[in-house]
Amino acid sequence: MMALPPTTLSVRVGLCICMGWYAVVWTSAQGTADSAQMHRKATEYFINGSTMQIQGNRHAEAILEFQQALRYDSSAATLRAMAQSYAAIRKFDLALEAVQAAVRIDTLHAESWELMAEIYVTQGRYDEAMSAYERLRDLHPTKQQLYTLGRMYEPRDPDKAIAVFEQLVTMQPDEGVYRRLADLYARTRRPDQRTWTMERAMKLDPDDADLAAELAAVYVATSHMDGLDSILTRWNEASVTGGSEQVWLAAITAFLEDSLTTTTKSTAAQAVLQKASLRDARQWRVFIAAGALALRINESSRAFALFSAAIKAARGIADAPLGAAQSYMSFDRMQDAYDILSRSLVLFPYDPRFHYMMGFCKQQLDRDAEASQLYRRAIGIDSTYLDAWIQLGVVYDALDQMDSSDMAYDRALLLDPDNHLVNNNYAYSLSVRNKDLQRARSMSWRALQQYPANPAYLDTYAWVLYQLGEYDKARTYLERCIARGGGNATHYEHLGDVFEQLGLIDEAVRAWQESQRRDPERTTLQSKLSKYR
Repeated sequence: MMALPPTTLSVRVGLCICMGWYAVVWTSAQGTADSAQMHRKATEYFINGSTMQIQGNRHAEAILEFQQALRYDSSAATLRAMAQSYAAIRKFDLALEAVQAAVRIDTLHAESWELMAEIYVTQGRYDEAMSAYERLRDLHPTKQQLYTLGRMYEPRDPDKAIAVFEQLVTMQPDEGVYRRLADLYARTRRPDQRTWTMERAMKLDPDDADLAAELAAVYVATSHMDGLDSILTRWNEASVTGGSEQVWLAAITAFLEDSLTTTTKSTAAQAVLQKASLRDARQWRVFIAAGALALRINESSRAFALFSAAIKAARGIADAPLGAAQSYMSFDRMQDAYDILSRSLVLFPYDPRFHYMMGFCKQQLDRDAEASQLYRRAIGIDSTYLDAWIQLGVVYDALDQMDSSDMAYDRALLLDPDNHLVNNNYAYSLSVRNKDLQRARSMSWRALQQYPANPAYLDTYAWVLYQLGEYDKARTYLERCIARGGGNATHYEHLGDVFEQLGLIDEAVRAWQESQRRDPERTTLQSKLSKYR
């Protein structure tokens, strides 16, 4: 081998190095060019697919474009977009596969987790949907994503829902979220937090009458009388143009529905009544409610004054005297109710409700003959007045005018064949008379099917069965009647009669004795007990 001079050798070595470097640079440049070209193609297909998505009706074509994009770049964004189109054409399994691949590539891709959660919700897979939203919660979620997670927690885990909504209101106070928190605090028996939250909501929207009414009721329930005074003062007619009546009615009704609070906080109730009496009487519904509250705390004269002011302010509106009368009736003050109706009747002579309610008052006062006349007047004005026909049947039964009673019940059934009260009462009347028992059985069963736990209806059906000689069945329904309702004197007397027919004399005597204990004046028991003493 010929040896080269040193200078020649160094030139060749340098040339080789230069050629090698050039080859490396060329290869790298070629790779970069290919990568850029692939990225451009992926982007082009992705944009094409996104454009078709926006058009709304080209999701199948969009999927083909996304599939082409994935040949050049398997990105989470492309997989998520393809999943969205699959979901749009209701191919949820394929959508789920695509979005699951997206989160495998990029576990921090929030949009993919959100889409996955939405797909799970569509499929009714709520536990998996919540898991996806929980992943989102760790990825700087949007307020809407947090709100959705909170709503999903609400029926299942109120404590977790509370935590999410509390996080939401620290991000941005929101009346709707505060309202949801208040409901959750009520469910989890946290009255102080509920009140505080509703107060925060009220600050955001001080003119929200619905919220103010709810908060007023909460103040009553929690005995927060300073807060109640503040909210009622603000919602006077002079300071707020709309919703005042609603807020005041909510506060007064809260007192009426909680007798314990009204009793223990009678001073506060009196203060509310004092403020109510100074209001504009044109809001007569507030005066009617306040009158009822006055009756609750035994201030009869104030109640009368409030009712009178309401009726005067609502002249021409029948609901005012009817409401006042209903308030008296709810406190078993039937004569007062009758008097207020009779005084107002001159203004509403053709309103059958007045005659009907006056008749009911007379009926409760054991003046059945007068009640029957008033019921007939109501029917004379409105022949389809079902309640009047029903009560007429009851009154005629009490007056022992059985043909008239049957006629009234028959007319009521023509108006409403499925009316449970008519069917029960008529069936019992027939069973006591041992008349038309198969019809009585059918009617009683119809009533019982509507209210299978009603003790009165169970007793009626049992007594029809007794009259038909089906004693074992009668016993079953009577025992069920007593188990459901505790039993009254009639139920135990009937049970004793059934036991007697079954030959269970000791049981019969014990049942009759229990009936006598519950009603010592019950004369029908003496002869029954004397037979076995």
